[in-house]
Amino acid sequence: MNRQCHEEEVLLGPYVLGVLDDAEAGRVEAHAAGCESCRGEVEALREMETALGEVPPEAFVDGPPHGGDLLLQRTLRQMRVERAGVRRRRQAVTGLAAAAVLAGVFWAGTAVPGGGAPVA
Repeated sequence: MNRQCHEEEVLLGPYVLGVLDDAEAGRVEAHAAGCESCRGEVEALREMETALGEVPPEAFVDGPPHGGDLLLQRTLRQMRVERAGVRRRRQAVTGLAAAAVLAGVFWAGTAVPGGGAPVA
């Protein structure tokens, strides 16, 4: 279909929301009666309107919540502190493991039996 056939297409959203005057609404209804594509669009827009109607008003906020930037900064700082803590714990465990290996090697070297004369 050509674009001239769908001049009313830009009015489909306002039509579904019920904000058109009677003449425009009648024009859209007459067009949709003969245009399967626009009827499908109207149906899809009505489904979307129904779905959005189920969303609580609290979900639509104007901008970030009061103190939102501060909350974001605190959250990021806490994440950095926790990440640094994990890094320190990994380093401590690695250090303890290295010390245990060295202690085991030292103990094994002193516990070798046969303190006799070295073999030449």
